[in-house]
Amino acid sequence: MKKRDDLDRTLMSVDDESDWHRQDKHRLKERIFQDIEKMNGNVIRKQTHSLKYYIAVVSVSLLLFILLFPNLLSLFDSDIDRFPSSASRMKNVTEEGYNIEIQRKIEERDGYRVFLQIENESIHTFEENEMFIKHFAGELEIDSVGEDWVFSPNPEELYVDRQSILIEVEEVRGSFAEIDAGSSVIIDFFVPSKIIEDPHVEIVYQSVKIPPVNARTSDGFQHTFHVIDVNNEKVGMYDESQHTPVSLKYVLVVLFFIVSLYIIWRHKTKRMVLLIATIVIVALMYIGMNIIKDDITEIENVVNEISWPMMEVVHIEMLDHGEALAFYEHGGGTLTSFGSVLVKETFFGWKNVRGGSSSHISARHPMGWNYSNYDYANTSYQSLLNGKLLNEEIDEIVITIHNIDKEVSGNIIDYGDGERFWYYISEDDNLDEVTIYGISKNGEIVEQYSNR
Repeated sequence: MKKRDDLDRTLMSVDDESDWHRQDKHRLKERIFQDIEKMNGNVIRKQTHSLKYYIAVVSVSLLLFILLFPNLLSLFDSDIDRFPSSASRMKNVTEEGYNIEIQRKIEERDGYRVFLQIENESIHTFEENEMFIKHFAGELEIDSVGEDWVFSPNPEELYVDRQSILIEVEEVRGSFAEIDAGSSVIIDFFVPSKIIEDPHVEIVYQSVKIPPVNARTSDGFQHTFHVIDVNNEKVGMYDESQHTPVSLKYVLVVLFFIVSLYIIWRHKTKRMVLLIATIVIVALMYIGMNIIKDDITEIENVVNEISWPMMEVVHIEMLDHGEALAFYEHGGGTLTSFGSVLVKETFFGWKNVRGGSSSHISARHPMGWNYSNYDYANTSYQSLLNGKLLNEEIDEIVITIHNIDKEVSGNIIDYGDGERFWYYISEDDNLDEVTIYGISKNGEIVEQYSNR
């Protein structure tokens, strides 16, 4: 109020010395007061932070949390159950035209006898049907649950993966070996309570869907996997998309950069200083992420994007040129496959070079064989050969490349509990015409494959 009185006295003295209208004096006085209020407001705003400031702080804090979260999480691994329940491993639907339901379950000593009804209302035939237990957190010890309910095939005829145990099945009605279109089957099997109560273990029904010979369909032979949830008496297709990773690190870098550019655009002064500061911060973020990142985890996430049913990465081999080979198994029971993925490190992390290639693990092919050609792919390598080793006598892999008359040695890798595979990757040589020898410790050829 005192300022306003002083201003009035000043303007009155100006009136005495000048010739102007009362309206002009009033307009001038209002403008002076508006300028004073604006100046006072700027002082207040300088003492408080704007909304943009808090947005920037939250963005940086969230980014740091995401970057550090994997390291913090590793401190509590023993207290965190990373394995999902049956509900998250299965879809609430069965194969189209293929109705499967638990008819009833009967409690017996140490477990349940389950009656499963299968009605095939599709045009397809389902063959190679089998029931098995799949352990998603390691190997299952049969001795701990008894063997009366287990089906044990001849290992020289059928290969069963180390995380699976085949279940003995009794046919109540119809043929379980081959379920034709329009037929209905009822089977029963026993499962120990220990299996049902273990969240890391699932009961899986798998089969091979075969279309009719003259059917107008693009579908070929397909493996189908259904999860049998005995506890909740539900059946659903195995959800192979459950492992799809979601990474926010690089998204947050971009978000931070956009927020920073907005702040720079709003502040016409100091634009160059803010721009340089933003570039430096983003560069430090990228360097920090590369320092603390876990290459193995990122590569596993890339491989899991392929979404094969019941996939497990069994080994990662780091190569030259910023590339790596990831070897995996997928499926279960007697329908298990072994494969590989070539991945490459880029500015934004590890990327899949060209899909994934796998082949069925068969007791009839104890050295395995899978071939990948990387023509026209963004990689420093030309070809890859690999396979699962089932013959324990093999101590060395020797490969003859016929088109250049060259002999090379394959690499044998141990993994899991006594499991082995071999591989050979070439930077320059095409491996489409080779002979592969499995050599024993005595120098004898115990296995030999050729594609000439």
